[in-house]
Amino acid sequence: MTTYTADTIQQLKGLEAIRRLPGMYIGNNAMYGLMHILLEVIDNSVDEAMNGHGDEIAVTLHSDGSAGVTDHGRGIPVDYKDDLVWRRNFPPTTLAKCVAQ
Repeated sequence: MTTYTADTIQQLKGLEAIRRLPGMYIGNNAMYGLMHILLEVIDNSVDEAMNGHGDEIAVTLHSDGSAGVTDHGRGIPVDYKDDLVWRRNFPPTTLAKCVAQ
């Protein structure tokens, strides 16, 4: 029998938690999880359009099972942050939230 103590809990840093346990964030790592991610991307495009920042959304289902989503929204900001980290690399590689101003 193993002992469950604070020493048995491991904190995963950055994206390591998502890489090791994707089901905690997207439901599972099978078809349902992939559909969840696709719907999140589509929801982001719809949000942009409904807020007046786009007028076209295209969802493409490819024959190899992959999917693509394009829109005429604002996209990801690519300006510099105070510490000179290029913001284009920030959103796809960091867990964060956007705070509307």
